Amino acid sequence: MSGKDLQIMKKIFTTTLIVISVLILAQNKVFGTEANYLRPQSHNERNKTVPINPALRFYLSSPLLRQHEPKTIPDTLKYLNDNRARLGDNSLGYLVQALAVAGKLPPTLSTQTWIFKAGAFDRAIHEEKVITDEIIRIWREQPAVVTYRSDLARLCAFFNPAILPNLRTRRPLSAAYRNIILDFAYELYGKRLIMRLKGETREWTMLIGRAI
Repeated sequence: MSGKDLQIMKKIFTTTLIVISVLILAQNKVFGTEANYLRPQSHNERNKTVPINPALRFYLSSPLLRQHEPKTIPDTLKYLNDNRARLGDNSLGYLVQALAVAGKLPPTLSTQTWIFKAGAFDRAIHEEKVITDEIIRIWREQPAVVTYRSDLARLCAFFNPAILPNLRTRRPLSAAYRNIILDFAYELYGKRLIMRLKGETREWTMLIGRAI
């Protein structure tokens, strides 16, 4: 190869390097100081993990929650409530959410239904005094003119909506949601109270009958 040919090759090589350098500079201008695929990853980036859902993290850290196999809403909510102190005193809604993100809830009902009823169960617990006072008022002051199919039906019929409002708007809850709360309240403490009130009524009736 002659000296002239070598000079031509050298010029072509130099020109090629310049073009490559210009392209790299243009790429850096558009995409950043250096292309991500050219930049070696740092130690922290190599060990970076995808953030985990807090509810899932709680589920994984709780043997008590992991050992429970949800089957029905009432049984699961009772289990969660009975063990609430050992489950971080979290709301039932949060605990149900933890079971949901772990894929533990039965597919027969939606997650929204589970969380909706968990909120009602929690409300029945937190409003125990309000609901208890209303049960006493109904059974002592509201005569059962009509025969109801159950004590729960009578409770729902005479319950004052104004004393159990929506916590956000302060307006009365929908009748459907209020009755779900009362259903849980009846099972938790209302049934025993009503039985006691019925016993008192029978005693008063017997005393009045003897007096007459």
